[in-house]
Amino acid sequence: MKIIENNINKINRVIRKYLLNKREKLFLRKNNKIGIEKRINLNIIKTSELKYKYIGNIFNNQKEGLGIKKFSDKSIFIGIYHHNLSNGYGKYNFINGNFFRGEFENDKINGYGIFNFTSLGLIFEGLWKNNIQNEIGIEKWANNSYYKGEYLNGKKNGLGVYKWENGNYYFGEWKNNFLFGFGIYKMKNKKYQGQFFMNYISGYGEMIYENNNLYFGFWKNNKKCGFGIEFLDQKNIIFLGFWKDNFKCGYGKLMYKNNTDDKVNYGFWKDNQLNKIFEQDKFYQLLINIGFERYINIFNKEYNDIEKIGLYILNSL
Repeated sequence: MKIIENNINKINRVIRKYLLNKREKLFLRKNNKIGIEKRINLNIIKTSELKYKYIGNIFNNQKEGLGIKKFSDKSIFIGIYHHNLSNGYGKYNFINGNFFRGEFENDKINGYGIFNFTSLGLIFEGLWKNNIQNEIGIEKWANNSYYKGEYLNGKKNGLGVYKWENGNYYFGEWKNNFLFGFGIYKMKNKKYQGQFFMNYISGYGEMIYENNNLYFGFWKNNKKCGFGIEFLDQKNIIFLGFWKDNFKCGYGKLMYKNNTDDKVNYGFWKDNQLNKIFEQDKFYQLLINIGFERYINIFNKEYNDIEKIGLYILNSL
């Protein structure tokens, strides 16, 4: 998980570098957008085939400088033109109430910009390439949810932080808008760090619960599935074994620790219930018979150093 935590500062640095309003203020000051319609020479071009009317500066029969383009659907673009195309700072107001302000290049959104999706209650601020979010950005929703992180081809890709309105948050890797790879997911009463696949907790991961219960092991679709170690009752009850759909299912070892005596059960579980109990030697022989001898060292190990459990499990399997 260290690789994820080490990238927190990296994301914050990139966001600060690109997403401060200084860049936008520089555009506004340079182009003096206040009273833009009054400053534009009243050259008017009407084009029925393209369904817009252009009011603005013309040079060599091309749009050049400040201009307004009014479309037949009542959308409006106000901004800088060069060689007949929007190039520079501009603002595009859509008929549905959405609007974009930022940088354009060759009639496409390129560079820094803010898109306000009024109809969705969403604001995106960040970098664009050919009308698509790219590199880095901040996504803010009306319910106070937000995403800060990396984008590729219009989708969350790379490292990013997402915080939900209920206070839950995820920090980690993304792929095509999915939680995908390693990440940290903090919920109200528990914290998970480990692998994700297509928005699900899947692969190896560690869950820390509010009552200090712990689980180290494998998951599938948000449920314990495969080999795992669970610590209960301030680590006085320890289960090592196999799980399916959050239930103990398969061979396992259950240990009870107290001040006077320790109790150990080797057995076979089904649907969270202990069905059969074995002597230690018989238990290990059964593991060998089914090709699980690599688990014997894990069952034999003393788990006093919690910090190293995950590394030991992954190295052993």
